[in-house]
Amino acid sequence: MTANRRVIIVVGQAGLAVARCLQRRGVDPVVFDANAMVGDAWRRRYDSLVLFTPAQYDGLPDVPFPAPRDTHPTKDQVADHLAAYATRFSIEIRSGYRVERLSRQGANGPFRIDTDHQGVEATVVVVATGALQDPAAPPFAGRLSEAVTQMHGSGCRTPSDMRGRRVLVVGAGNSGGQIAGEPSGHVDTAISYDRLPKRLPQRLLDQDIFWWLQKMGVLDRPRAASGGSAGAVGAIPLIGSPLGDLGRSGALRHVARVVDAGTEGPLLADGTTERPDGVIWATGSRNDFSWIDIPDPLSPDGTPAHHRGVRTTVPGLSFIGMPGLQTKGSAFLGFVGRDAEHLAGELLEARAV
Repeated sequence: MTANRRVIIVVGQAGLAVARCLQRRGVDPVVFDANAMVGDAWRRRYDSLVLFTPAQYDGLPDVPFPAPRDTHPTKDQVADHLAAYATRFSIEIRSGYRVERLSRQGANGPFRIDTDHQGVEATVVVVATGALQDPAAPPFAGRLSEAVTQMHGSGCRTPSDMRGRRVLVVGAGNSGGQIAGEPSGHVDTAISYDRLPKRLPQRLLDQDIFWWLQKMGVLDRPRAASGGSAGAVGAIPLIGSPLGDLGRSGALRHVARVVDAGTEGPLLADGTTERPDGVIWATGSRNDFSWIDIPDPLSPDGTPAHHRGVRTTVPGLSFIGMPGLQTKGSAFLGFVGRDAEHLAGELLEARAV
């Protein structure tokens, strides 16, 4: 067990943001990152991923994103930005340290952070892993034939590797649309969904849609506090999605929602059966805070119960990097700095750090 440290942050990009905001207030936190390098979580995502937020809305506190306005960074550019950010401000990163358990020694004692390397004590813990860490596929996925290659969208690096095969993408969010668009030019590709989320163009009247969302105050709108988490965020609209153009061109087939799996392939809501060679589950992820072993840190839906990131019934425990933490903008890279500034100020005002 190492010596007591005041602030331990389990890292994501939100963790880097709050670490920097604490630095400016004279606090140097130590940060745990399960990855070998800062940004690796982004590097492992599918190769064609680009942000739908333009570069001017992707910066972190004190550092704008290093790309021209109205360009859309790739996932590798985001990863490199995060790594450079940590280096620039000499944020203390414990890379390759996976946090396996967070507990507390008594009702008011220090927190204990058990990692796969060592245990650490801290008086303040900021959980910045974000929400929806556990890739989700429907339970019937396991009934598909072993002849059908399956992968989750979060672990899908290069969908075009399925060249020459029939591919079914299940799910039509922003990621599902990008993933389906990659192999559709040279593979028989279908996408399964019930109804598309609300759609927004990437640009409107010569301005990026995020310019309009910010001007209208959508991204600044506060989330109402509740007995549990900060309140439902709702589905993120499809922004600049290629699905419409791909469907009209015939490059991408739309099929009904997958409801089960049969011996010949996925069963659809309209009674038909798809017979793909590969299925990509673009079906989102679930919360996994099971490693937090502290009485009553979560609301009944499995999300942290908090007020603007602070878990008021567990002094010293805070959360950041979750959709809807404070505002609609909390879900986006370039807006998490506002949450980080608030949280750092709250910790200082409470004399927790």
